[in-house]
Amino acid sequence: MKKYPKNCLLKNRSILNALLLLILPLLFLRPCIAQIDTTNISFNHGVASGDPTFNKVILWTRVTTERAGAINVEWAVSKDRSMNTVIKSGKTSTDISKDYTVKVDVSGLAPATTYYYQFKVEKKTSIIGKTKTAPVSAVSILKFAVVSCSNYAEGYFSALGRIADRNNLDAVIHLGDYIYEGTERSFTTRESPSINSKSSLYPAKSRSWWLNYYRERYAISHLDSNLSRAHQQHPFITIWDDHETADNAYANGASGHNPDVDGNWPERKSAAIQAYFEWMPIRGNTSPIYRNLKFGNLMELILLDTRLEGRDKQVYDATSPELMTKDRTMLGNKQKKWFLSNLKSSNAQWKIIANQVIFTLLNVSWTKVGPFSSEGQQLENNLLDYWLGYPLERDSIINFISQNTINNVVMLSASMHCALAADITQAIRNKNGAKEKLTYNPITGQGSIAVEFAAPSITSANFDEKIGASMAHTFESLFNKDLPAPFGFNPNPQVKFIDLDQHGYFILTVSKEQIQADWYFVEDIFNSHSEEKFAEGWLSKSGKNFLQRSTKEANNK
Repeated sequence: MKKYPKNCLLKNRSILNALLLLILPLLFLRPCIAQIDTTNISFNHGVASGDPTFNKVILWTRVTTERAGAINVEWAVSKDRSMNTVIKSGKTSTDISKDYTVKVDVSGLAPATTYYYQFKVEKKTSIIGKTKTAPVSAVSILKFAVVSCSNYAEGYFSALGRIADRNNLDAVIHLGDYIYEGTERSFTTRESPSINSKSSLYPAKSRSWWLNYYRERYAISHLDSNLSRAHQQHPFITIWDDHETADNAYANGASGHNPDVDGNWPERKSAAIQAYFEWMPIRGNTSPIYRNLKFGNLMELILLDTRLEGRDKQVYDATSPELMTKDRTMLGNKQKKWFLSNLKSSNAQWKIIANQVIFTLLNVSWTKVGPFSSEGQQLENNLLDYWLGYPLERDSIINFISQNTINNVVMLSASMHCALAADITQAIRNKNGAKEKLTYNPITGQGSIAVEFAAPSITSANFDEKIGASMAHTFESLFNKDLPAPFGFNPNPQVKFIDLDQHGYFILTVSKEQIQADWYFVEDIFNSHSEEKFAEGWLSKSGKNFLQRSTKEANNK
């Protein structure tokens, strides 16, 4: 049973103050934050790895120091956890221009192999991290944890702690909202650390101000022990959503950015991108962030940027004819061309698309009738930030998959703060562009051309925490069921599973025979050591392109 505090303040959260320009010494930290080393060199933010290929992996850390100037850093890779047999090593340096972060792209590794790694500055060593390379050819099974929406201010990252406990993962896929740029006054009434104490050192809302602003948010999040352990134990594959920059971001702005108050958008966007590439174990140092990673002949992971690369401004009115503008885009022409080309040319059995927002068409018009009409109207408008608000581009992607007979396409999504499993269907539109019907049989699955799995939030507010538990329960209970009069129809027959009020993640198990998503929910986000429970599993058989419920969790590797 999900637990709620007696008041809406997140307990045992203390104020974190940045005292010096070059460091972030943190005092009175909550129990689940790693202890701070007060010497002049330390690795307070742990280690991380990411973007594994068959012979490469990114290694990451950050040096906490009171020194000015460059810091020389040594790194080493070993096949044993004691680091006794070093097979790769090297030296690099970091300085204030990188926020003292360190990224190394280690090459010449063996495929499908577990490695251990460590950093060193003089006599000070980091903790030892574990990572794994991707397979290069035949592979029978792969496992990934899929996560999103980890708001530090709204709870403990206990779900990431449970992921860290797992020892059979190939990687963790983070679909975005790794940090939240807002304060508690923007998103919640719970207590949030004050982490912008150095703002007076920079011109107000300048690029340097924003760069410091974002850097401090990553610094705070990396001190959460559950997040730190997950990074230590598994390679991460990440993509950003909107809150790494501003709420409801698009290429040329954001609804959460007011130029009169927040300054120049291109400068803020540039600062956010720089901080992201500094603090995340991702290959490269600048956008574009969209890319693909191959896991033998079994799976290709295609990561999209549905926010900053080419997205047109959102239209928050479901009746607006602007929604049906022919060239309206979420991806931008360059990224869309790259995406479809990779999708068509991929020789992997499973084509997995890491996408930030819900792709399947959701019908929530029924929520605008009755006692919840105002909340229903707001919900429908909010969904226009997803692919629902870019219908013709979505249609073109669906049609491309169908016309080219591309099987085993799986969309991973998030941002809605719900768990969801759905068949992806085509829509028949009339001459005005309105959807007339779905070419889909929800009983047999005929007409589904792909499937979608959505990750719940790690901590970010769910429907029950935004609109109340009773209303959230009503929405959930009717979301994909036959509605009472005056409706008398199922608004979302393609949605096979939805949960609007739990926090957690899902495990994606990929095999030659099938792909399966198993959702796990933590019991209490206000407990840093919260246990988890298995909720539900859905799978798609190879070549079938529709979902069926699983009777049990997927097999271990």
